[in-house]
Amino acid sequence: MMSTPIKLTPTGSDEEDDRLRWKHIQKVLLSGVGFFADSYDLFVINPVLTNLAVGYPQTSTDESLIASMALWGAVTGQLVFGLLADMIGRKAIFVTTVLLITIGSIGSASAVDSEVFGIYQQ
Repeated sequence: MMSTPIKLTPTGSDEEDDRLRWKHIQKVLLSGVGFFADSYDLFVINPVLTNLAVGYPQTSTDESLIASMALWGAVTGQLVFGLLADMIGRKAIFVTTVLLITIGSIGSASAVDSEVFGIYQQ
């Protein structure tokens, strides 16, 4: 039994190839931005807690709760939004995530005590 050789033919014009490359670059950049935002949030929590303690005196329990809420929020968000992205679509979930991060950032910036800060940080 002989197999038929695979013929490699051009798929389209150079313009289509350029668009394909640009789509790949966009996906890589978007993934990098997502990774940066997630890792920045987790790495910056300790300096933020130090600065937050100046304006809002905290016990070590408060600091521990805020730091652990950041980690639990990251794990929960990755699991929940990852599953939703697989079911609904990545673009809709990305937009939803950006909106939630914006609301959380505004709430964190306007927090009056460590409990409110911890809630908005989620």
